[in-house]
Amino acid sequence: MRVFESLNCIVCKQPYARVVNQPRSPRQLSCGLAMCNECFVEEEEMDEEERKHQCELGYCFDNRNFAYFLIDALSQEEALLFTPMGYLLMKPFKIPECPICHDEYFLNELPEMTQQMETIEAALMNAKDARSCNECHEKDTIDKMFYCSACSLEICAICAYKKHRSHEAIPLLEKQANQMLMELQEESRNVIKTYKDLVPELHKGLLEGIDIFETELLSEEDTLKDASTFADLREKNETFTKIKSNFESSAENYLPHLRRFDAEVKQLNQALKEIRIQAYMENFYNSLDLFCE
Repeated sequence: MRVFESLNCIVCKQPYARVVNQPRSPRQLSCGLAMCNECFVEEEEMDEEERKHQCELGYCFDNRNFAYFLIDALSQEEALLFTPMGYLLMKPFKIPECPICHDEYFLNELPEMTQQMETIEAALMNAKDARSCNECHEKDTIDKMFYCSACSLEICAICAYKKHRSHEAIPLLEKQANQMLMELQEESRNVIKTYKDLVPELHKGLLEGIDIFETELLSEEDTLKDASTFADLREKNETFTKIKSNFESSAENYLPHLRRFDAEVKQLNQALKEIRIQAYMENFYNSLDLFCE
């Protein structure tokens, strides 16, 4: 399995550290290449002809900066898996940009590493979908196997034909789909029920609170007629106006969340509708193909 050679030191071939000021932190050379901090210090103290890094420039070690573009790349920890041999690509990788000109740093190995990642993902997916026949123990994918309901066995196509021909055998994929459907719908019912029960209760409590607030506010505002002076009257009026404004502000802060929730539920309903339409059209075209044949 290949690792990113460009993310290893050009001298010691060890993978770079993800941070600065470490022995394996990448240091940038004036020629554009990089080496780890430890090798940089060692090479810098050597005579030019003794260095492992030979370059026509001759002033490669004049640059005192760490290779921050490499550190930015290595900071994508979910995409790059560290191993003692180097970094492996595990997820799609964002090539860092120069903060000045915004050009992308090229990594020549990225296409090959991306292909390797996709190959590994496909192999893992196939391994996940593979099952062993309960009769002959040969491995095959779920898509090609059967389930004998009479014997409660998962079997390959050959064993289904040879040993279970008289039994009711259904595609294993169908059994998995039925089982997954039951689990999925049970979970869906529980999730939706939680919020169907919660939202009315919250609204009930909210409406009760608003009713109490209305009664109390109107009752307190009624005390304006008992004001002893105009200054007292104005102070009470300002107090109740401020309380009412706070209520409006709280309501306006709450309503956008409620509207967004309503809009997002409608979007989800539309997405489900589009899935149904797509499935209908696929079935229609499949039927049309069979008719034309």
